[in-house]
Amino acid sequence: MINFQHIPFGLRESDGELVDVADVQRGMGCNCICPSCKTPLIARHGDVNQWHFAHASRSVYSKTKKDCDFSFYVSVRLMARQIFQEEMTIQLPQYKGIVSDYSSSGFCFAEEFIVSDKQSIQLSDVKIEASFNGISVDVVGNVGAFKFVIYLTHPNRHVPSELSCFKHPKYGVLKLSLESLITLYSENNHSKSSYKKLLKDFLANDLPSKEWLFHPRYEQSENHAKEVNRKKNTIFRVKT
Repeated sequence: MINFQHIPFGLRESDGELVDVADVQRGMGCNCICPSCKTPLIARHGDVNQWHFAHASRSVYSKTKKDCDFSFYVSVRLMARQIFQEEMTIQLPQYKGIVSDYSSSGFCFAEEFIVSDKQSIQLSDVKIEASFNGISVDVVGNVGAFKFVIYLTHPNRHVPSELSCFKHPKYGVLKLSLESLITLYSENNHSKSSYKKLLKDFLANDLPSKEWLFHPRYEQSENHAKEVNRKKNTIFRVKT
């Protein structure tokens, strides 16, 4: 069972690259540190339990540079950013909205509208930990003539207000939650399976984890739906 202190990815000290626990030497010979607190890690390659990194014994805690917080999600988020640098193709969920209008008699007209259908995009010219709208975001890339922003969340990292209210005709903004990965990894019964491969598939294909924060066509689609609603309201008034 994976928990918050079981770390699937360690930071290799020799080159600063994040590595899968399956790709390093067992024990202290892995030469990796925790991406969160910088404590030395042990690579545990057990025969029963899932393979994982763990913090070294208390005798080396003096090497810790800061308190460790949500080591699992910190390591997964950093590896996700490293994977996105490969300019991968990702699946995006359908984006829908709804507008409502009321007649003089209180009757409600609701019109659902589709901003974007489910689709695949290819990210190019990817930058990680980039400054965007005054904050640091995980991924900024190009999709054709548009910029695409990805913000990774977990139980200790939430979407900042600067992204929640952002609007721009040339930008799309997506929230991608990593929270369900702890369950996904725990349900992976093959202890030697690559966490990196599971993560890459999750980032590319898992739709429930993704939520649109802004789409450049949202305002146009919303205005069209409002116009449809106004026409419904007008017809209703004439008939009544």
